Amino acid sequence: MSVVKKNAFKGIYKKAKIKVPKSKRTKYKKLLKKAGVKSTAVIK
Repeated sequence: MSVVKKNAFKGIYKKAKIKVPKSKRTKYKKLLKKAGVKSTAVIK
């Protein structure tokens, strides 16, 4: 995944758990934060 639209995660549970590939965790974390995922969400 290389692009996530701004409001893609708007309205999801603020403590949501999102599973991503371990090797790309930091890249996904950055992308998801830009897409509106709250900092309280857990990215695994």
